[in-house]
Amino acid sequence: MRPASYRSLRERGFTLIELLVVIAIIAILIGLLLPAVQKVREAAARMQCSNNLKQLGLGCQGYHDTNNCLPPARIHDLYANWATLILPHVEQQNGYNLWNIAARYYDQTPAAREVQVKTFFCPSRRGPGQLSTSGDRVSAASAHVPGALGDYAGCSGNLNQYPGMTPNVPWFDGPHGNGVIIASSATMPGGSIQSFKGLVPLTAVTDGTSNTLLMGEKHVPLASFGVANGDGSIFNGDHEWNYCRIAGAGYALTTNPTDTASWNLRFGGSHGGVVMVAMCDGSVRGLAVGTDTTTLGGLASRAGGEVVNVP
Repeated sequence: MRPASYRSLRERGFTLIELLVVIAIIAILIGLLLPAVQKVREAAARMQCSNNLKQLGLGCQGYHDTNNCLPPARIHDLYANWATLILPHVEQQNGYNLWNIAARYYDQTPAAREVQVKTFFCPSRRGPGQLSTSGDRVSAASAHVPGALGDYAGCSGNLNQYPGMTPNVPWFDGPHGNGVIIASSATMPGGSIQSFKGLVPLTAVTDGTSNTLLMGEKHVPLASFGVANGDGSIFNGDHEWNYCRIAGAGYALTTNPTDTASWNLRFGGSHGGVVMVAMCDGSVRGLAVGTDTTTLGGLASRAGGEVVNVP
């Protein structure tokens, strides 16, 4: 006869069926909790993205306070751009000090080109630490010159080409741009930058600073991360589609990570249904992906006289 203590231990044990039931209940609870956890994470990421754009907007306003104009899209072709110029105004003075503003992007030190700024990254997409993988080169025969990336782009307006140029040849951040982040007026005696100034003071935003896009999330398909056809170095003033975008007819918003239609000209994010943008008054809002392109075009221009009604 077995001891009573042995029988009591067996009586307190789990049967296989009981164990399976417990495991099934735990699995169901995890299945119910995961979507809620994911929603909380995305809400936090969207809030951080909104805060990033707020800081970038304040950085642009700080630049304006110092220079009486919004930061230009780029000083000149091949030179530094808005992302470099606002560094002192987003608490990145040390990174800015690495730059020789009179020199081309390709002539900067690796330390300057590769400055990592957490504020430039949407946490729903990626974080700092990565460099451009291809295309940041001055000519087809030149070597790739990698630089830091970024998930935000200035708004150059709603025009996709320079008047008089061959159709579909983009130079949308040039002085003709009707947005707020466009080219500067640079003085270059002997081919060297001597001075420059942005072309857009806030007084030129006659459509109203609360109705005019300053910058927003830039659309980048998953397969194009780091490629300088729209996602090269955020500091490279050689390729406008790396750091600027347009909005309007033909250039709708998107959050589809596989959408490749005119992707390097469009705004788009990773928040499912909305694209986060900063306005010229410093406010930040989420624009619905379905916002019609007429409204987008009105928001993108600084002095078009359009009447816009953003839901």
